[in-house]
Amino acid sequence: MKSQLSSLCAALAAVSLASVPAHAQTAPPPIVGPGGAAADANPTGWTAKAGLSYVQTAGNSQTSTLGFKFNAVHNWSRTFFTLQGGGVRSDTTFKSTFGVGSVDDYLIVEQEQKEKTAENYFLDASLDHNVTKRFFWQGGAGWLRNTFAGLDSRFTARAGVGTILTDPDRKGAQFKVAGFLTLTHQDEVVEDPDSDDTFVGARIMADLLVPFGKSTFNSRVNLDENLQSTDDLRMTWWNSLGVTLTDRFALQLSLLLYYDNLPALEPIDIYAGQSQGAPIGAPVGAGFARFGKWDSEFAVSLVINLAPKKPAPDPAGKQ
Repeated sequence: MKSQLSSLCAALAAVSLASVPAHAQTAPPPIVGPGGAAADANPTGWTAKAGLSYVQTAGNSQTSTLGFKFNAVHNWSRTFFTLQGGGVRSDTTFKSTFGVGSVDDYLIVEQEQKEKTAENYFLDASLDHNVTKRFFWQGGAGWLRNTFAGLDSRFTARAGVGTILTDPDRKGAQFKVAGFLTLTHQDEVVEDPDSDDTFVGARIMADLLVPFGKSTFNSRVNLDENLQSTDDLRMTWWNSLGVTLTDRFALQLSLLLYYDNLPALEPIDIYAGQSQGAPIGAPVGAGFARFGKWDSEFAVSLVINLAPKKPAPDPAGKQ
């Protein structure tokens, strides 16, 4: 019965995950530059998108995941303020079962231990201004926390300029690039002697937006270089396909790729030997290893549009 309940909950969780916002291990790159001139795509005033998700499984496997994501924009025609953020926390209850007594007569004992298995949050704010139709400047700051990737916190401030390489007045494809100087301060879970906590860097950003019918393809990429330690190179590449369902709802498929050439350190135990991939005996000491350089995430999301509804046109001939 427990097995059937666990399978049913897992299936329901899988269905639920297909309709909640994505929560990436790493924040997607911020929007590059102000939006286009089209009033229907970028109405003046505030617009916002948000989502909240909660998934729980029970039975032989017990997990709970809470996530949220939001994006808010204020448009002053030539100046844009953007605020985006999100987070996810997941807890898992691990069960262990053993018997107490003799082989022929024993008592079954179950133990449960709840552990946090994922926790990451991000927040990013930017102010963009169109100097001309094609040239803009941007200032912004972002904060990230992902302890399960070895990062307790990272704060980055940026300032730079960019250009729109396509016609900003048309409703077709838009391609923007920008360059920034950055100042970063980070605290790692395990301090890395080979990296600086505070450093000056450079960032190159690109943003491609391709609308077609009721769908939109968006691809954004960040390249971050630590100018004080050139081995510390990071890339964030986010691709999404959005399909408008109604004025309020849209379906989004996204793929996030993250590369860190100098990932954080994690503590490990050192053993005297191993057999068939398993350590032998008790640890003889402690050491450090680096996390993997690549992370990826694929997500299917239901996006809620909180922008004010467009006024309905008057019937023909009505004054």
